[in-house]
Amino acid sequence: MKWVMLILGGGCLLFAFGSIATCGTVAVGVGEVAKKSEEERKAREAAEATAPVSNITLESLMDDFRMGSTTTKIQQEELFKPLKGKKVQWQAKVYDITEMFGNLKIQTKTGSLDRLLTVFVTLTDAERSKALKYKENDSIRFVGVGVLDDYGMGSLQVVRASIVE
Repeated sequence: MKWVMLILGGGCLLFAFGSIATCGTVAVGVGEVAKKSEEERKAREAAEATAPVSNITLESLMDDFRMGSTTTKIQQEELFKPLKGKKVQWQAKVYDITEMFGNLKIQTKTGSLDRLLTVFVTLTDAERSKALKYKENDSIRFVGVGVLDDYGMGSLQVVRASIVE
């Protein structure tokens, strides 16, 4: 005998085993997962709000993370460990501000063309009005959580960030 599972409208799963069929819902399980992830998000945000700001400067990361660096990806991962998930406060020049996948992102640039390091800063929704004030080459200070880049090629990310005025 074979099991057959069909997903019906309204979240109902139809399980058929031979000639016997039953309908059950998965809404309770989905609700529990959503509740747990919401609780985890709130706990993470509370921990981040009270966490001290790291003393690691953006300038100190320049040579190892800039475009054209000879540092390998695995070496960068090791060097970044003290910052991963930690609160950082840095200052850089605005290159561009865009909206990507519903998130406001500031692309910054630090250094000269031969020592360029880009930091992608994902702002919280509350920061939109502050971000509108900045133009290319304006200096901007931001605080958020450091994560190693997903973009590669001389870049870092700061997420859940806010602008320090």
